[in-house]
Amino acid sequence: MLSYSVILFCLAGLGIVVMALRYGLAEPPLEYHAEMFRQAGAPPHDVHLMLIGGLYRVIGAAMFSFAIFQIGISLGPIANGEIWARWLLLITGLVLGIPSVMVSLEMERITKVNTPWRIAAGLLVLTVLAFVLSWF
Repeated sequence: MLSYSVILFCLAGLGIVVMALRYGLAEPPLEYHAEMFRQAGAPPHDVHLMLIGGLYRVIGAAMFSFAIFQIGISLGPIANGEIWARWLLLITGLVLGIPSVMVSLEMERITKVNTPWRIAAGLLVLTVLAFVLSWF
């Protein structure tokens, strides 16, 4: 089951790469952010777009960095059966995943605009499942 665990950790990492590229390469605002601005009747000014674009780049870079870390740890120490690495990826996955889900879910609840919490939840589930499978 350890090989399935490695595959799932890597799949979660690849999903994070996709999200990192989505944010890191996007021209602000992303569609769901634009819809939130429309609902608020507050079109973003150039300074808002510049700020949001900068945040997208930083978020994208951080997510990409985390994805490289997750895939590297998966293919190295986890594939070699290192217990500390399993815990490390679970903890870091929870640190990234839980706020990603909760903040997006809360924004969707408030605005009724679809946010990417489902994607974040799916990646979080993959990470937890990979951790569980790593013990068998």
